[in-house]
Amino acid sequence: MKIDLDKMKNAGVPQEVLDVYKRVKRDYVEDEHRIKWKEVRKKNWDAAYPLDTEKQGIWTEKEKAAMTKKGQIPIGINDLAKGVQGSCAVITAKSPGLNFAPLGSGDLYMAELLKRAWDYVLARNGGPSTFYDFVQEAKVGALGCIEVKHDPAKGIYGKVVINELDPTTYYFDKRSKDRNHLDVSFGKAHLVTRKHALDTYEGLKEDDLDFSPIEKEAGEAADKPDYIKGLDNYTRDTGRSDGPTADKDDEENIWEIEDWELVKVKELWLMIPSSEEPGEFDREIYKTEKEIEEQGWKIDGKKATKETESPNPEFNQETFMQGAAPTITETAEAVIWPRRVEKRIQRIIIGKKLISTEENPLGVDSDGEPVLSIITLPHDRTLSGYPTCPTTRAYEISRSRNKRRMQSIYVVSKNIDAPIVMTSGSRWVMDEVHGDYIEITKDAAFAPQRLRPGSTSAELVNMEQRDKEDISDEYDMPEVFRGKIPEGQTNIAGRTVLALQESVGVMSQPFTASVESSMERVGRAAAALMLKTWPKSTWLRLIEPDEMQTWQPEKEQEINPETGQPQKPEPNVIQQKWMDALARILGEGGQEPMSMIDIDVKIIAGSTQPTNRMAKQGVAMEMVRAEIYDAKAALDYVDDPKKDEIVERMERRREQELEAMRQGKDKSS
Repeated sequence: MKIDLDKMKNAGVPQEVLDVYKRVKRDYVEDEHRIKWKEVRKKNWDAAYPLDTEKQGIWTEKEKAAMTKKGQIPIGINDLAKGVQGSCAVITAKSPGLNFAPLGSGDLYMAELLKRAWDYVLARNGGPSTFYDFVQEAKVGALGCIEVKHDPAKGIYGKVVINELDPTTYYFDKRSKDRNHLDVSFGKAHLVTRKHALDTYEGLKEDDLDFSPIEKEAGEAADKPDYIKGLDNYTRDTGRSDGPTADKDDEENIWEIEDWELVKVKELWLMIPSSEEPGEFDREIYKTEKEIEEQGWKIDGKKATKETESPNPEFNQETFMQGAAPTITETAEAVIWPRRVEKRIQRIIIGKKLISTEENPLGVDSDGEPVLSIITLPHDRTLSGYPTCPTTRAYEISRSRNKRRMQSIYVVSKNIDAPIVMTSGSRWVMDEVHGDYIEITKDAAFAPQRLRPGSTSAELVNMEQRDKEDISDEYDMPEVFRGKIPEGQTNIAGRTVLALQESVGVMSQPFTASVESSMERVGRAAAALMLKTWPKSTWLRLIEPDEMQTWQPEKEQEINPETGQPQKPEPNVIQQKWMDALARILGEGGQEPMSMIDIDVKIIAGSTQPTNRMAKQGVAMEMVRAEIYDAKAALDYVDDPKKDEIVERMERRREQELEAMRQGKDKSS
């Protein structure tokens, strides 16, 4: 559907809405590279996952007709789907593990609550299957999209939803230099029916969905007719809508847009030394120096001072008689830091109506960057701004392999019924009683025989095999990585196979790093919504009743010096720590509610890609035996997900042994 900006402007659309439509028109409707990417995406999906193999797949109707005319069967061996499945499974075999570390606080109970909340949300949204679809779209369509949002219609308090977003509804400025489009404006847009718009958004009217009638400009004559003559010079058109009809209600012709504009705003940070924590600062944010002065500050260059009156602690009746003042004047000093910060303005638009505008709706993370609800995963960059993927490159290779297979079938079938070579004078006799035969002359130089097949079949098989290997290479999934022994290498050592698998896995590491980065941003968005929408009862459900007075992190477990075993914790102490963590998250007791600026999110090593630890374990054990590696270094080398817990238990056990040795010496002395 085309966007007529002039018509919108004449219809009185606000400039803020018009600017959004300009971006949608430029980046969504009329961008040639986006149109081409969308066509390639559909072609890839039809080839890898055809619903109707007669109409979809890698062959067109004309190509099938030409092959049939040549006597070749237009078959379709689908290597693309298996390549996508294997490469996606390697990355998404396990749920992504995320660590949530509260900044400036070593509160392990708070970190445990946030981690449990993430595991709960992930399990409620499909777990690994959600991320499989995310990665699959990147492998097939070059661009995967996930949306994290709060759905208030689900449950009493709503639900944090993690859904795959149709990438064809996503738009962005292709001049972006960041693979995740964090440096440009982006959004999602699609057409909906009039009924959907009116049912979904309260307060929306019919007039908000139409860009007509065209409004008269200021100063225009009142008696001027608001119609135009038709081409036949008789028909007149007022430019007004005829109103909704049954057909129009079912037609998708209303724009629904969620735009995330990137703006850079100048701010003045007033950094005030903290009186409670030496070396720390309290920050106040202003836009102009006038706003700072209105708060009682006097500005001198980059410094600001403010006089405040505070009660005199030594003031009493006696000091009053001596002339003491009841208050003391204190001068606070601060530093002004000019900053240009990035902010995201989220606008939701239906038709010509601006439904809502919000600045940084999910807040900012610990680095000061806005937390976004739309997360993208492009596979490979191109100079056009739109990504490409392995399926696009493997598409023509798959066609070549299928051609070789069809030619092989053709050659074999022709060899079975190969031409018969016979001398002149010989003839074919058709005998319905005894069967057909060849009658030859007595002086024939040789007996009739069928033409022997040449080496064409072997050449075709070799060409087909090379094409198959090329397809596997595009997906970083050679046979050795799928557990198959290479042909002619039946005696290959198992350790060599594992080493080959490990080397092949390195090829997919760049894309794996991109997937992990996207998963971290999904975790940030989900955590931001949890902190924003979850009540205390939801957080309490994450703690089992028996854990409220018994659970504690391993780092906080105390060891009984007499038995060397962990001591049972004090129930009241454990319960208080849980309640303190909840109070910090929810902002109880006069505290500020926690936001994403207070939390650091990191992916747990080894939680996404099942690295080939079998190949590394043998090498690690040899390094330990040679006393080059200690146990901690060996665990780091094999990238064990539980290495931190194992190292912690080893260190605690060593401390217990040392403590027991010290006690033994004390008793003997």
